[in-house]
This record gives sequence, structure tokens and C-alpha cells, in this order.
Amino acid sequence: MKRALALLLTAMVALTVLAGCSGTASGGEQKDTSLEEIMEKGYFIVGLDDAFPPMGYRDENGEIVGFDIDLAKAVAKQMGIEVKFQPVVWENIALEVANGNVDVIWNGCTITEERKEVFDFSKPYMENAQVVIVLKDAPYQTLSDLSGKQIGVQDGSSAQLAIESNQEFASSIKGITGYPTNDKALMDLVAGRVDAVVADVTVYGYYYGIDPNTYRKLDEELGYEEFGIAFAKDADAFREALQKALDEVISNGTAKQISEKWFGYDVTMK
Repeated sequence: MKRALALLLTAMVALTVLAGCSGTASGGEQKDTSLEEIMEKGYFIVGLDDAFPPMGYRDENGEIVGFDIDLAKAVAKQMGIEVKFQPVVWENIALEVANGNVDVIWNGCTITEERKEVFDFSKPYMENAQVVIVLKDAPYQTLSDLSGKQIGVQDGSSAQLAIESNQEFASSIKGITGYPTNDKALMDLVAGRVDAVVADVTVYGYYYGIDPNTYRKLDEELGYEEFGIAFAKDADAFREALQKALDEVISNGTAKQISEKWFGYDVTMK
């Protein structure tokens, strides 16, 4: 049932995106007007999870900040337009793009085969891994130590996919508790309502940096990943223009400066 629903959603999204991103040229051919529409309005809208530090989150003043935020601003500047940020529920990102609520998903979005069915992606710009976060004084050292334990994860995240893809690990645990954001999952870890949380290594690095006496990660990882920018299908002109700007931001050293600000070293893929 889950697979059938996913395929139905994919088909609905594809049809919607096709209708929204292309006009009809003479002879019945589809004309890609995606870049024209972006340039005409003078900005593009980034959909993001605003509780995903250090990629994108709200600071103490409620302002959306983060590595991907600064990178998107630099790319928009390179394109000569502006960028706006729209928080979304992560498990609904396909519908957010299909309905035109956002132009891209750009917030530590892992490139997966399932997402490729719904989105077109930029080239990967950053590497990532899914790690298992436990409390520092917890007895767990390996994935097998978590047999019969409850695992927390953000709903619709690549961390959830990583668990489901590792059949041995998924079949050994007691169950999975889903959360709208990673910070809520980690709050329940501290409260003892889950035994571990699976999340991006960037998430772990951020929270470990804040409180190294609370968290640690297992040495074993649940998967290697690459981050990309997700676009609507058939928005090729816009995707190619943004990719060109991103390539320039990386090559001229701006992305390196942004990386060093948030991570202390250059995380971007050349």
C-alpha cells in the first residue's frame, strides 16, 4: 500500500509540475519558461526545514540562518536576483514544489533514487553520512547493541530511508518513532523516550559542538550520501542557470568562505 501510494503521488506530482513549468510552443512542443518566470518575478523561493542546523534554522532572534541559507543568498546574488525562504514540512516537499509554493528544496536535501522520480537535482555540492546518535553515557557501541531498542528519526528524511534500507538493522530494532524535526527527536533522546536518533552527521556535529557532554555517535554509519538542490521536473532552464551560478560561487572561493564560517573547513564538492 505504501509503495502504491508513493507511485500515485509521483504520478500526480509529475503531471502537476509538467503543467506548471512549461508553456506550449508552436507545433505543440513544450517550451520551458522556468527561468523566464523566475527572472520576471526577480526571486526564487527556497523550501527548507527551519529546524535543521547548521544547514538552515532559526537563530535566537527568529531569523532563518545557516550554511545553505548563506550559499543560496550567494547564488542568488550571482544570478542578479533575490532569494526568499519558506519553511515546509519535510515529508511534504514533493507537493510543495509541485504546487508552486517553493521553487527549490535546498536544505541538506539528500539525492536519492526515490526523489529522482519526483525532482530533478543539481550536481552534488556536499557529502553527508547518516549516523546514530546516542547519549554520551549510553552503553551502546555498535548497531547490533541497539537490538530491541526504539529509534527516533525525522519523518520523511533520508535518515528514515537509511534505516529502512538496512534490513538487518531495521529488523533488529524495536521500532521507529517519527518526529517533524531533528531537534524534537533529540529532546526525546535526552528524555529517555527513544534510545538513539539517526540523523545527518552535520546535525550531530552541530549539537555535539553545543553540548559535547550529552551526545556521541556510533562509529558505524548507516550510509554515505550527497546533498543536492531539488527542482521541479522540466524546469531545466532555471536549474541550469542556478547550477552555473553555484559553480561560479564555488570556483571563486565564496562557497569556501561560507563553509569555513559554518564548519571550519571547506565542505563543498568541486
